[in-house]
Amino acid sequence: MAYQTHLLHWHDYKLEIRFEPNFFNMTRLGLKSLAHIEVRTLEPVKAALPITETGYRSHFITLEDMQPYEDVLAFVTAWLKHAAESAEWKEQAQNSRQMSLF
Repeated sequence: MAYQTHLLHWHDYKLEIRFEPNFFNMTRLGLKSLAHIEVRTLEPVKAALPITETGYRSHFITLEDMQPYEDVLAFVTAWLKHAAESAEWKEQAQNSRQMSLF
């Protein structure tokens, strides 16, 4: 496998995106190509994101499902943006900006 590695700056986070467009070499079996995406928070180290509480996420997707996006960075950016709309993430982001006395 030959992963492509990219850096993505999203809000105040620096992310490493690793992408393998033909994971398991599925096309040789006549099947749809299955891609693998890894998202890792580099700065702040292991910081939670809307798509992961641990700062790491592994995700499989068909290339067919990725077609609406220009590339893997556009896909991950849209994924993060959509997940950041959740009430849980908004609450977590708000709490992280406020200092706690307890």
